[in-house]
Amino acid sequence: MIRLTVDPPLNGAPEPTGPRRSQRRIEWLDRACEPLRDTLSEQSYQRLISALTMVVGWEAQIACVTSADSTPRPSRTP
Repeated sequence: MIRLTVDPPLNGAPEPTGPRRSQRRIEWLDRACEPLRDTLSEQSYQRLISALTMVVGWEAQIACVTSADSTPRPSRTP
């Protein structure tokens, strides 16, 4: 999956014309953090969104499992 979104196409296939990945994560974080927008400068708000993209998503989970030797725990239900 990572290869499909990060590496160039294989076997001489043409490069995609649009972005390789959608902006869903950024859009989701932007909606979730919207209440903070008025309390931060635009630069600080954008830095917050950028920082959160590093810890949200399957890439962060893969990094935890591979580099921190951590395994996902099942979620707990109340």
